Amino acid sequence: MMMRTLTSPRVYLPVAFLLLGLVALAVRGEARGEILPSRSAFPLLALAVGINLLAVPLWAIRTQLVLRHAGHHVGLASLSLLTVFANVGNQILPAAGGEVARGAYLSTLHDVPAVSTAATLVFERLLGFLLMASTAFGAVVSLSLGLLAGTLAGATAVLMCCAGLILVSRAGDSDTHGADDGARLVRRAVRAVIRTVGQVRALAARPALLTKFTILSLGIYTVLALGFLVSASAMSVDLDPVQAWALHGSGMTMGTLSAIPFGLGASEATIATIGVWAGLSVTSTLAAAVGMRISLTLPLGVLGVAAYLALSKRLGNKLARATAEVPTTGGTE
Repeated sequence: MMMRTLTSPRVYLPVAFLLLGLVALAVRGEARGEILPSRSAFPLLALAVGINLLAVPLWAIRTQLVLRHAGHHVGLASLSLLTVFANVGNQILPAAGGEVARGAYLSTLHDVPAVSTAATLVFERLLGFLLMASTAFGAVVSLSLGLLAGTLAGATAVLMCCAGLILVSRAGDSDTHGADDGARLVRRAVRAVIRTVGQVRALAARPALLTKFTILSLGIYTVLALGFLVSASAMSVDLDPVQAWALHGSGMTMGTLSAIPFGLGASEATIATIGVWAGLSVTSTLAAAVGMRISLTLPLGVLGVAAYLALSKRLGNKLARATAEVPTTGGTE
């Protein structure tokens, strides 16, 4: 069984060291030369770390909210571990590959059906990304046209995302004809996809869920923008809240779209471009990006690896108990 192999210490311990090495390389690749932080910057960087970590329970609460609407309950402690674990995978693997690992661990560890797990994660990733991009767009508009115009632009984009999901959820049912054609494996895959899409549409059809999810997402982005502002200040870069939101949100959006591990290069290029548009120097924007790597990428990466170890050990123990409880048959009468 693949999950039994993946939860073996002989597998997850070497993988954990590899993940830590990749996190260290990502941070070291940015924090060098004249952009290295001074000793006086570390208290502010530590504060930024503390602020950024506040996003973890908010992420977990958001996932728990979607799971509850899908008919399942998982504790916040476990969801927090899964959140930081997925963060490492999403940073390293393209197309949010960490969600596949998070889904496998969530489904196996907490007995959540695979279809419900997939629907929850697809809904969360899709709407979360659209909201992040929408609010970043509003903040960028604010840099040129003022706070009122930016707020209206961002709010309009958010409403369009939610309205679009509701419209899609009320569209005609998916055509399942042809699902019986072909090999059995293909039929099963098609049926699983159809069921997953159906559950995603059912989630998107709930205005209460969309409203709460949006509020929680705005809370997460506010925390991360504040953490970015503080870490930039530690690097001697003075930003106002709108600039921090625009730079951080845009950098995260383009880093995700780039499918490059840790968004290296893509996030920095976007932050530099938006920063110059906001009247900042390229050196200042790159220094702010370095502060972000130190206060966000590094701590979440280390916590993600620790969470991976904890989850793998916990899941390995569960699989071992399940094997021990299976009754043996055979013998003579």
